[in-house]
Amino acid sequence: VSAERWQNTPMARSCFEASLMSRNELLRPTDTGNTMPGKLQMYMTTGKPILGAINGAAQEVIHEANCGKCVAAGDYKGLASLMKEFIEHPEYYTDCVLGLNAREFFKKNFTLDIYMDGLCRELEALVKAK
Repeated sequence: VSAERWQNTPMARSCFEASLMSRNELLRPTDTGNTMPGKLQMYMTTGKPILGAINGAAQEVIHEANCGKCVAAGDYKGLASLMKEFIEHPEYYTDCVLGLNAREFFKKNFTLDIYMDGLCRELEALVKAK
């Protein structure tokens, strides 16, 4: 499954759930590449391993969650190597819990309730600071 442009959430989710893994990449390293794309969170909800060519927060989350493997943004050879390994040795990915780790990390860190609680705390702190 390859999505080169924005897809509506129900359609994208069903596509990613049908796939064997998710791929997240930036072709060129930029400051934007140090952020975490929202699509990474959707990939995590599907419970599939994630292969990424990305820097910054996204790479940190993938490593912290132990839900896949990453190379630096723009490292197309490294990403190709990860994908080759995935194809040639799927047991490295199916016998482990990378996908389940992704789903659990999402549930513990990125739900709407967690986001709204954090936002409310930040807003309350701003009000108290004035």
